[in-house]
Amino acid sequence: MTETERSRLHERVEAAIKLWIYALGGERGRDNSHDLHFNEWYDYVERKPRLCYDPRSDNNQHWNPSLPTTTVTIRLSKEQTDGAKASVGAGGTVDSGKRWKLMMTIGPDANPSVIAHELGHVFGMLATRRRDVHY
Repeated sequence: MTETERSRLHERVEAAIKLWIYALGGERGRDNSHDLHFNEWYDYVERKPRLCYDPRSDNNQHWNPSLPTTTVTIRLSKEQTDGAKASVGAGGTVDSGKRWKLMMTIGPDANPSVIAHELGHVFGMLATRRRDVHY
């Protein structure tokens, strides 16, 4: 991912997070009864974001041990340009320490409302209705 792609993705994810914060009544706290918080893991020594995979490993499938397993992995999709998909998470598997559980794949042209919808799945929300697909 280029720095331009990363920056653009970051802006849209931040906009989606703002939609959730607004919908939840503001930042976490006693006044709105939620404890969701968002932050990007940043390596201040290297001066760059931390990757979910272990940078010391030859295989990028090894989890970075400096990150909690509740970290959401966000990937940029080249195939799904204006859409996004996510795992349904935030359940017992996360609590038991399974890595790579919370994942999102976002297309380069996905808008913040699509990303916010997928964040709902990461939070553990299921779709409430299904669309009939006609072929």
